[in-house]
Amino acid sequence: MRLRRIPQRVSNCLSLFSSHFSCPQGQHFRVWCWLLVTLLLVDGSARLKHLTRLMPASLRYWTVRRMVNAEYWDASAIFDELVVATFFSLPSPADGAIYLIGDKTIKQKRGKKQPLVHKTRLYFALARTRKLADGTHLRDLAGHLPKSRYRRIASYTPEKRRRDYWVFVRRANVKTLGDVTILLSKRRRNDGPKHVKLIVTNLDTKRASEILNAYARRWAVEVTFKELKSGLHWGQMQVTKEKERVKRAMILPVMAYVLLLRLYGKEVNPDEGFTIFRLKRRFCEETWQEQLDRSEAKWRKKTRSIKGGGVAATLPPVTFQNLATA
Repeated sequence: MRLRRIPQRVSNCLSLFSSHFSCPQGQHFRVWCWLLVTLLLVDGSARLKHLTRLMPASLRYWTVRRMVNAEYWDASAIFDELVVATFFSLPSPADGAIYLIGDKTIKQKRGKKQPLVHKTRLYFALARTRKLADGTHLRDLAGHLPKSRYRRIASYTPEKRRRDYWVFVRRANVKTLGDVTILLSKRRRNDGPKHVKLIVTNLDTKRASEILNAYARRWAVEVTFKELKSGLHWGQMQVTKEKERVKRAMILPVMAYVLLLRLYGKEVNPDEGFTIFRLKRRFCEETWQEQLDRSEAKWRKKTRSIKGGGVAATLPPVTFQNLATA
C-alpha cells in the first residue's frame, strides 16, 4: 500500500527547510520529505528500494538514490536547523534544568564497506591512580574505606525507577582538577573494592542522590542508539562507500527521530517520558487515517455529484437507438 500524499502536518513542519534544496525541478526537497516519512512508516528493512515501495509510483528508485547521493545539499546544516527548531518547541522541564548528554567515541575503521563505523570506545573515566592534594591516591580511598562509612540512599532514573545504592561522599582537591566532589557507590553493602564505582564531579552539590541521578541520565544515550537501530533502521540504508554519502544515509534516520519530537514534543509529558516506538506507532496511525479520510471525502463528493445529477446530466439518455448505433 502506497502513501499518496505527504501528511499535511509534516509538510507544514518541513516547509521551512526547502531553501536548502536548489534542484531546478524541485524534486529533491519532496524526496527528502518522503524519506523522513517512509522511515517512520516502514517495517523491517529500510533500504532505499523498500522505502520507495511506500512512495507514490512517480518517485522511482533511481530518483531517490540520486537525491541521497547529491553533493550540493548540506545534511549537517539542515540537521542543525531542525534540532534548533525542535528544541524551542519542546516543553520546558519542571525543575528548570536542561541536560545535554553526549557519548563521544574514539573509534577505528572496522571494515572497508562502512567508512564511518568505528571499533573502540573511550569511556569518560577518571584513573584511580590520580592523586589528591594530600598525596593519597583515589584507589586507596576506594580500597581501604570500611563499609561502615557507607550509607544507603535512593536514587531515581529518568524513567522514575528507584535504585538503591550504598554511597560515601566527600569534598577533596584533585591535582589539575581543583575542588571536586568524590562519590563512592556500590549496589550492595558487602561488595568489595572492585565493585565500587568512583564518580568525581565538579557539580556544586553535596547530595549523593543528585549526583547519581545526573549520572543515570547517561543511560539515555544507549537507549537512543537502540531506538535508532530498532525503530528507525539506523545503518540499513545502502549507499556507496563514499564517506559523505554514507554520512547522509546515517543522518536521515536521526532527522526522522527529531521530526517526531517536533510533531509531538509539545504533547509529551516530561514527567512520564516517551519512547520512539510509541510516537512512531501514533504517527503511522494518524498518517494512514488521514489518507483514508481523504479518500472517503473524495468518494463522498463523487457520490453526491452523481446523486445530484452532476454526472448523469452530461450523459445522453440510454435508448435502443443509441445502443444500436454503438
